[in-house]
Amino acid sequence: MFIFSCKDKNKDYTSITGSWRCEELGSLNSKVYTVDIEKSSSDETQYAIYNFYNKGYEEKIYMKLENDTFRIETQFIGATTVSVEGFGVSSSDFTTMTFQYTIYDDISTVDINANFTHL
Repeated sequence: MFIFSCKDKNKDYTSITGSWRCEELGSLNSKVYTVDIEKSSSDETQYAIYNFYNKGYEEKIYMKLENDTFRIETQFIGATTVSVEGFGVSSSDFTTMTFQYTIYDDISTVDINANFTHL
């Protein structure tokens, strides 16, 4: 007699930290890439997003949690002339997040809707 166990593939997430699949839908183009999110050790409301806007894992931006909304204050993405500002919300089970942000550079302004899915 053989007994097989099926492990549930659904993960239970308790926060937004970890790796995410980001699907951006912008006014100029669309792209899909992966980001990592880490919580600040010194500020319970601040998080860093690595590889934001697909700029590389050595680059990061910061967002703050304010009343169930993540605020991305105007800031430069790494050592570039590209800046971002926007906001987002997480699902209650931390499996998805939706963001709206604006990317500014020396030439144009791009409005982006992004869907993040926890990996």
